[in-house]
Amino acid sequence: LPEERLRPFVHSYVQRESRLHGAEFVEPVVARLGSILEFQFADPYDVPLYGIEKPNPSVPITVIGPITERRARIVIRGHVEALSVLFHPLGFHTLFGVPISPLADLGFEGHGILGAAVSELHERLGNTSSFLKRTQFLKSFFAIRLERLRSCDSAGMALRLLMSPERRG
Repeated sequence: LPEERLRPFVHSYVQRESRLHGAEFVEPVVARLGSILEFQFADPYDVPLYGIEKPNPSVPITVIGPITERRARIVIRGHVEALSVLFHPLGFHTLFGVPISPLADLGFEGHGILGAAVSELHERLGNTSSFLKRTQFLKSFFAIRLERLRSCDSAGMALRLLMSPERRG
């Protein structure tokens, strides 16, 4: 679980590691309301869509929007090592200001959505295999986002106070 101040936004952290020599594991992608930020450190998943049987490898950093229907599956082969941040339904939007509806039912390359900071985080996360250390890096990354939220809230509060009818009168 994330630390207390992140719990309104982040549901949990999940780390997955598997070594499948010559075998594969298939997992359906089921409907869910929250978004996911996923980091890959070894062999990528394949995420084919049902009815379209062509390879669709995941990328090292993926932002996955809410899933409204079962359209894809995850095919795991080889050595997979991944860390996922599972967000509450509005948690990702609140922390990053990214609209959620365009992300629905899709996965997007994370650097393109969140910028260089998430690529730097991916590098730090990849330099350790410790789940505890990785969650500490995530905590630091999200702490910066929380500070920006507080700054915006403070500026918004100041603006509301300046514009209030009591102040003008």
